[in-house]
Amino acid sequence: MQHTIHQIYKAESRRVLATLIRLLGDFSLAEEAARFYAGVFPDSSVDGVWRAPGDYPAGKQGDVLTVQFTVLGIPWQITPVAGTDRGH
Repeated sequence: MQHTIHQIYKAESRRVLATLIRLLGDFSLAEEAARFYAGVFPDSSVDGVWRAPGDYPAGKQGDVLTVQFTVLGIPWQITPVAGTDRGH
């Protein structure tokens, strides 16, 4: 079963991530999503979460700026696109 999940994920990973980002919409959920996947799939982890050190024009102190995580041994990095809804 694990081998099958890994094969599907490798074949469809880019489409899965693009769909997740569209569905999440609010980038503030990126950390939560990364932690969910790290807890569900083997060989997965949240490798780093970078937050804004202070307020800035598009957000406030503590907002998630970048999330790095690994799912099934495949590294990912999510960074918001300028002009997207950040949940504010």
